[in-house]
Amino acid sequence: MALQINNFIAAHGIDARKMQCISDTRTLMTMVESRMGVAILPQSALTVPHQDIICQPLHGEFARWDIGLVWNEKIADPVRDSFISQVTAMLAPA
Repeated sequence: MALQINNFIAAHGIDARKMQCISDTRTLMTMVESRMGVAILPQSALTVPHQDIICQPLHGEFARWDIGLVWNEKIADPVRDSFISQVTAMLAPA
């Protein structure tokens, strides 16, 4: 999955210098809920609803499995918001 995500990021020109790879989806969700960023993970990892977490499905090349972008909407974070805008803009229909 890490290779698939790296390929997705590279194919879309996203700056990955400040990204980390964490294999435990529960840890990722806890980090998102506690204001530590966003995560790209399999859609299947979102089996338990999270009140403050938004999931945006990702599509396109290198997104051949159900993945989504998650973040805590109650947190103000301009860097995160810029990243989300970049990703969602790439996915908008032309």
